[in-house]
Amino acid sequence: MKNAFIEKYLKNYACKLGLLLVCMAYCLNGKAQALPVLDSMQCIRCIGQMSAFRFSYTDLTPGKVVYKLYAVKQKKVWVLMMTDGIELMAFYAQKPKKKEQLVLSPAPPLLTEAICQIFKPQMLRNKAKTVWIGDQRLDNYYKTTRRSKGLLKDVLVNLNIAQAKRIVPLPF
Repeated sequence: MKNAFIEKYLKNYACKLGLLLVCMAYCLNGKAQALPVLDSMQCIRCIGQMSAFRFSYTDLTPGKVVYKLYAVKQKKVWVLMMTDGIELMAFYAQKPKKKEQLVLSPAPPLLTEAICQIFKPQMLRNKAKTVWIGDQRLDNYYKTTRRSKGLLKDVLVNLNIAQAKRIVPLPF
């Protein structure tokens, strides 16, 4: 029992450390082109993981293609993953005030990859209630659990999407 716990902890720690190193390399380079975009196999795997979850919203595009929207909330940042079953598009937005228009920004590939990594049953918690994000109505959404909160927070801080918690220096 104790060895299994230690193995899970080390595996989770290694995943966080790897993503943190990629984030640091991204910030040092200062170029969005340095990171690879998700390839088709990663997209298919991510869409397969997401299909096990309840979608937050579904609708038709003007071309009559059905798409599903999955929403993940981390403090005041909303990450929206939109898929039609073949392609995957990720967006993020800061929480707007009530009934203001939602302004979406395309998510960097690192954020898309991090969200795909946490689309697992133990990493997300379903909030089955209707919520308005600005002018967009979502029937349910997901919040990060204790296991995935640090990972997503580190990625958001390193991409300058969210602010780091202020660290107070010790008096001595």
